[in-house]
Amino acid sequence: MPKAEASKATLPNTGEASSAIGWLGGALATLVTGLYLFKNKKEE
Repeated sequence: MPKAEASKATLPNTGEASSAIGWLGGALATLVTGLYLFKNKKEE
């Protein structure tokens, strides 16, 4: 029972957390790609 109550309590925050993680993941991927391309251009 305590587990069910805990999951119910965190459920409203799960959507916000997952969207924040998705946004951060996208921003990080963009940053890494930009740095990678910049590094390759510099070496050429």
